[in-house]
Amino acid sequence: MSKKIAFLGPKEIAEPLAASGIDIFPCDSVSHTCEKLEVLLGKREHGIIFITERLAAEMPEMIKEAEKKEINVVLLPDHRGSIGLFKELAEGLIT
Repeated sequence: MSKKIAFLGPKEIAEPLAASGIDIFPCDSVSHTCEKLEVLLGKREHGIIFITERLAAEMPEMIKEAEKKEINVVLLPDHRGSIGLFKELAEGLIT
């Protein structure tokens, strides 16, 4: 598995992460995030992909596809706070 890490989310959050060595992909819409995630899943260069909860909430099938490819998707709150999606997934409330 790759040790590269990617972040998909709003520009305000993504840009400060660039200095950390994380590959950043600023995305402010669900459609743009889906496009970027599809490319990342096809390349299979990243072992972990962080996505903000608000964007990930609209693409559960793509997240399941990533898991099938053994790519870990981690959901993070954005600058507006958590919507509880990560907690629901962790507790098995969403399948």
